Amino acid sequence: MAGEVEIDWSDCDEVEQIPGKVSGVPILKRTRVQPEAITGNHADGFTAVEIAEMFRLDLDQVKAVLDYAARESTEERPKARQQSSRTKAAAPAEMEIDWSGCVEVEQVPGKVSGVPILRGTRVQAEAIVGNHADGYSAVEVAAMFELDLDQVKTVLDYAARKAAEVQTLPTKADVPAETAPLEVQTDWSGCDEVEQMPGKVSGRPILKGSRVIADSILPNFEGGYSAEEIANDIYGGITVEQVQKVLDYVLDKVAKGEPVSRA
Repeated sequence: MAGEVEIDWSDCDEVEQIPGKVSGVPILKRTRVQPEAITGNHADGFTAVEIAEMFRLDLDQVKAVLDYAARESTEERPKARQQSSRTKAAAPAEMEIDWSGCVEVEQVPGKVSGVPILRGTRVQAEAIVGNHADGYSAVEVAAMFELDLDQVKTVLDYAARKAAEVQTLPTKADVPAETAPLEVQTDWSGCDEVEQMPGKVSGRPILKGSRVIADSILPNFEGGYSAEEIANDIYGGITVEQVQKVLDYVLDKVAKGEPVSRA
């Protein structure tokens, strides 16, 4: 795929290199967006239209870059390409991040296909983490996407904490079978506002049309937050009515003494 090779952009009409601008790396003309960000997202399954929306670019410009990359990746060149001078950081093991607890990330149905994006933008949270894993600093990532630096740092800090949580979780082998507590799980099968989708948020029960974990609603309510605050202030992208229906469902289970997860 085009995103997996080192491409010589010198002959691409839509790419330029300007000393002192974005560290002098190749960028799309009249922008600060690097062409590798275009090819990388395309290799990950996003269409040219979605990429143009994501970076606020002209669709024809995106298509021209992708066409050029496709030609370059299939053309056999007589000499090896010059290696990039940038030293890439070792990418972390690929993991799906639950962004529902990040204040700088939102999901809006119908906006950028409903994927997690930075608030007030169309930039995907995974694009921030991916570029940082490829060796770009928070400052460079902020410049690349024309974002507030503090917003980028918040997203990166959140992703780092989530990665650390995964690395420190004990495996089943770490806990003796006779002492391992049984995991309490809420039966959400009777709740119309909750769904489970393989591959989405690790298959956990989530509120429909979002990535908000259903089991996170009750702890916030018990912590003193109203349904309106949970919907609008803590998460966003979900409705007060959705939250209230989930609360009604789970509180009824609590009243009946049925097992309820507060994870």
